[in-house]
Amino acid sequence: MGPKSTSPFLDLVIEQCQKQYGARNDIDFPHIIIYSLPTPFYVNQTIDDKEMESTIRKGLQKLESTGVDFISIPCNSAHKYFDNLQNCIKTPLLNIIDSTIKKLNKTSQRVALFAARTTIDANIYQKGIKKQNIEIVLKEEWQKEVNNLIQSVKNGEKNDKLSTITKKLSKYLKEEEIDTIIIACTDITKIVKTMKGFTIIDSSEALAEETIKKYLDYRV
Repeated sequence: MGPKSTSPFLDLVIEQCQKQYGARNDIDFPHIIIYSLPTPFYVNQTIDDKEMESTIRKGLQKLESTGVDFISIPCNSAHKYFDNLQNCIKTPLLNIIDSTIKKLNKTSQRVALFAARTTIDANIYQKGIKKQNIEIVLKEEWQKEVNNLIQSVKNGEKNDKLSTITKKLSKYLKEEEIDTIIIACTDITKIVKTMKGFTIIDSSEALAEETIKKYLDYRV
């Protein structure tokens, strides 16, 4: 996906190689085809689903043409079209939603979802979380701040501004006794992980872990 998602995700994949099978030298790491794909995504604008899906489909078909064994999409919003995207190629797609929900544990009672509005509106996380008998809390005032945070990261704003937003979000969440945050937007992973007092589940990290598990299956 876009550069603010693709670059951090690659770092997480490399970390998982080190963690899961002790990769150290360059020769130890997988062959990875990276496609930073410009998409018609805008934080505070309605997404043209037809245009977005078509763009991602073309990207997937390009990756498939290189002969990859499977594909990871480090973008939660793109999973709104997951079934259609999988059907347009023969190469297996990993699912970031499934990978993330697996990370929820019994200590999680009240969950906040930090995601682009398109992800929230698509309801792709809510169903899976509720199946775990965990309460998901969504509030419009939080969403406005999350949107602000996403846009600020994309704009390359300084850490002072980002920190101000996360402090405000932290205050809101503590007032509502939220114990777990799911980061469902790869652009804001680094800054949200600085928030203290919560269990933080990072969707991009969950997908990176699943990516290397899958790679090891192919390597055997």
